[in-house]
Amino acid sequence: MPRIQVSVSNDLKAVLDDIKELSGSPSSKLITTILEETLPAFKLMRSTLQSIEDEKANTVKLVKDSAGKLLELSQAKQIELKGLVSELDNDEK
Repeated sequence: MPRIQVSVSNDLKAVLDDIKELSGSPSSKLITTILEETLPAFKLMRSTLQSIEDEKANTVKLVKDSAGKLLELSQAKQIELKGLVSELDNDEK
């Protein structure tokens, strides 16, 4: 089983030490049991964070796509306006 190192507050350490003494189980076993029992919550948190990250990527793509379309529209209108100005110039001559 992989191992990880975790830092805890003094209050949490004191509680874990008390439970260790009262139960006769090592702190690492207690912590592992608690984490295993809360695994569904961790999985939900991971899934939620992944969805948020995916939405960020989709949002960035949507903004880029929209900006590109707006630029194309703007350029088309600019060409149209140049044509109108050119017609007005020709009418004045």
